[in-house]
Amino acid sequence: MPKIVIQPFMLATLLPIPKFMHKNKHMHGLFEDRLIHECLDIILEPIKQAAKFGIMLPDSLGHMWYCFMPIAGYITDTPKAAMLAAVGGKTSLITMAMYKQFRDPF
Repeated sequence: MPKIVIQPFMLATLLPIPKFMHKNKHMHGLFEDRLIHECLDIILEPIKQAAKFGIMLPDSLGHMWYCFMPIAGYITDTPKAAMLAAVGGKTSLITMAMYKQFRDPF
């Protein structure tokens, strides 16, 4: 009997791979991160609207339920979190603090 594999993920979008012409090469990464952040904001807008206003979803019996999605999670490592937050270097991912404002820079 063939093994059936269920794919739990669906491609939502293709993100751009930009090329920048800015003189400062260090800015290219920051520009790219900001572009990815904006693209994800646009792509995830329907999910944000469903969380805010609710959405009608069917259950396994076909009954419709008014549902809210109050929590969405994304687990990531520090470099990916910095990319999603569009911050660079030793900047905090959740505040406006830079490494010079931390007590221990390491």
